[in-house]
Amino acid sequence: MTAALHWLFVASDVWLALGVILALRVHARERAVLGEIVAREMPSPRTRILATVLVLAGVVCAVLGRDELGLAWTLPPLALALAFALLRPLEQDRVAGRDGVRRGWYVRALGDLEEWRLTGDHLRFRLRGPWEAVPLPTALHPEFEARLRALAPERESRFK
Repeated sequence: MTAALHWLFVASDVWLALGVILALRVHARERAVLGEIVAREMPSPRTRILATVLVLAGVVCAVLGRDELGLAWTLPPLALALAFALLRPLEQDRVAGRDGVRRGWYVRALGDLEEWRLTGDHLRFRLRGPWEAVPLPTALHPEFEARLRALAPERESRFK
């Protein structure tokens, strides 16, 4: 095996391990910040299944072609890629908890929202500029409105 190929595998291991660590940190922060989950909107499970199937196809190809690289070099990055495919938050993930929200990789406490408003079946909020939305049943709007007005009254959007 050439030195360049060796360093390519080492670099991929490092980046994939960092991706898995970041994904686990997002999930841990979600558990710590959101509290009880009251609404969740996720893309179809087919999205995660497709990513997993692609990684598993890579595993099969690596095992079939292991004469060149060796199984010890191919399995760690592929195992990390599989873990990342299963754990990573998708940009379409929207979660509302009693104490905060998560949109994709971003988790925020209710008091940290830049601006907010309750419309329809959603809590809309600004996150780093653009407006985002998480599902929130209308039955919970009075509770969340009271909580948000107590935490960040000056950040309620004047547009309804």
